[in-house]
Amino acid sequence: MILLTLFMLLTNLQANVPENLPTGFSACGDNMNYLEQQWDTFRNQGQHIDVSARLVSFSFQLNSHCPGLSADARQQFLTQSQALARESKINFVRNLWSQIEHISQYRDPQAELETIRRIETELGETQPAALNPTQIAQLRTRGQAQTTARQATCSAIDNRRPPVDFARNQGRTEWCYAYAASDLLSHRYGQLVSAVAVADSYNRTMPWQDLRRPFASSEVEVDRGTGYMAASAALEHGLCLESDVRSRSGPNDDSIASSVRALERLVTDYQEAIELTYVSGSEGIMGIGGTGPRSDYNRENWREFVTMISQCYFGGNPQNRLIANLFPGLDYYEFLEVLHQTNRQDALHDFIQRACVRHTMTPRPEVGHAILQTSPRNYFDIFDRELEQGDIATVGYSSSVLRQPWLPPRGQHVSSLVGRRFNPATGNCEYLIKNSYGPNCNYHESLTCEEGMIWLPEERLARSVYEATWLD
Repeated sequence: MILLTLFMLLTNLQANVPENLPTGFSACGDNMNYLEQQWDTFRNQGQHIDVSARLVSFSFQLNSHCPGLSADARQQFLTQSQALARESKINFVRNLWSQIEHISQYRDPQAELETIRRIETELGETQPAALNPTQIAQLRTRGQAQTTARQATCSAIDNRRPPVDFARNQGRTEWCYAYAASDLLSHRYGQLVSAVAVADSYNRTMPWQDLRRPFASSEVEVDRGTGYMAASAALEHGLCLESDVRSRSGPNDDSIASSVRALERLVTDYQEAIELTYVSGSEGIMGIGGTGPRSDYNRENWREFVTMISQCYFGGNPQNRLIANLFPGLDYYEFLEVLHQTNRQDALHDFIQRACVRHTMTPRPEVGHAILQTSPRNYFDIFDRELEQGDIATVGYSSSVLRQPWLPPRGQHVSSLVGRRFNPATGNCEYLIKNSYGPNCNYHESLTCEEGMIWLPEERLARSVYEATWLD
């Protein structure tokens, strides 16, 4: 059965579907690249899921993206789309057959079997089954037994409480691990810990981050962390609260990356202004360091630059105060002092060091960690234990299961896990994932989302979970 399943998954049925759009699409001009990328995405995803609905939507977009498309090219595209839609349905059936055994470890796979029958009706033909009727009956029986057993142990728990009761937004940073570790620490400490400061503690502790930094255009691009290492680094350095270093720095919840990049640009501009205005002597810059007076011309340029700093970052419209909002406790002269001493690569770290009053947990908790366990059940036992004790945990998994559960898992991601419930409609135990993508609910339609927090069935989480972190 396993060999048959692997054969069915690896067989590519798209031989009759052209790789490229019809030649007539060259008339689409600047939109050609976008249309080709979309077609390539459909072909790739069509190896695993049904893309017929997306192809219909794509065909409607042609009127706006390519109004000059000829009737012949449109007909060719229609033919290609119909072929791809059909083959994607066949591939989705094969994908579902490959998941039946896994699903039966957690619940009855009846819903998937019904989807297979529905698609076969749409195709007008029956596809080869990976399992015989006896095997299907056995797996359904096992799934039903698992549902009954899990219902008895999956009591409803919701450990959301201030300050960990809303979904923060990491925006365009790569710091999911820091936001999750911040939740873990905040939940125990009772005050909101700065995720930006946690990311800085991690990035400045782990030697491999120093190797990545020279290749990143900004500190927000220095990525790849785990909840365990981030929490451990933050405890080692001392906790920095959100009131000192904000992880939300502006009116838009995802503005943190823009704020950090603005800070780095300001440091670069400042250093260039130093080079343009500085001459030898004994007079300092605003009384901070320096070696001498400037000519009248240079002094005027300098005055304009300092005025710009004051107006753009410490006054005027609050929406433009991106940098000042990062460090609400720093006054203008403290800010200028750090600005004079830092450089672009160390800017965020140096400002955090000046702005933060470090806090220590007493007694300091031990950070528990499990990674690459042989069975997902090991992780679920950890999550259940922590939740039942009134605590939360962080979970490392593939974020793709939130949006495309039937595609192969991809993309490492870390979130907080803050609750549990049994869903009688699906027969599944579900965990409440507190994500760091803000309060939006742009996730798969089958998932229940509450202002950015997602109830994720354990059979889906089991497909990609690779790490758990908790506080002892």
